[in-house]
Amino acid sequence: MTRAEQAELRELTQLIEKKLLKTILKKYGFKSISGTPYKVIGNWIYILFETVYLHGIKIKIQVKPISLDDLFWEIFEMKEAADSMPFSFHVNAAFVPWALTLESWDEPIANIDDAERVLDQVIRLSDEKIMSYCEQIKTIQDYKDRLLQEKYVDELNCMLCEIAVGDIQEAYDHAQKELARGKTGGFQSVSGGSIYNYVIKYCERRLASDKVG
Repeated sequence: MTRAEQAELRELTQLIEKKLLKTILKKYGFKSISGTPYKVIGNWIYILFETVYLHGIKIKIQVKPISLDDLFWEIFEMKEAADSMPFSFHVNAAFVPWALTLESWDEPIANIDDAERVLDQVIRLSDEKIMSYCEQIKTIQDYKDRLLQEKYVDELNCMLCEIAVGDIQEAYDHAQKELARGKTGGFQSVSGGSIYNYVIKYCERRLASDKVG
């Protein structure tokens, strides 16, 4: 990239991220945390990731049930700490289950004078797509079904879904299987043990409680 192109990209990025984005997000009912746009609809949080590049912008839409974050924190024995955090913890905390990417696309920006029109179009289209997904993904089971359609299945999210709908034995067996494959789920406790170890301990407590009950 030439110096002129670098300067053009900096100007476009600053225009979009510092001047235009906040106003346009508000127009379509989005909020933002540390520059990350999101919208909460019921139990669901939809997150947008925008990347500005020379002559274009890339948008990615992600979603997850907010309740899975709460369940994750309970399983990982950090619920008390998480409960004291602001809502932004759901969006940009290091210890949250990953959201499902629904889709991403690029929109060209012919020149800097066209940036506002394109950004408005992108956010409007994102909002329309989100409304459509609200009709497709209504339950935790719907969410799990979408996870299972991915090329690389998010096993931890599937386990959380299983626990959330009461399939405790299924989640327990699932975690055991992943550990046997040498997987960790991507989260390690500072005191030792992966998130899958915590899933197993949590499920053991739940199963024992069910027997007593």
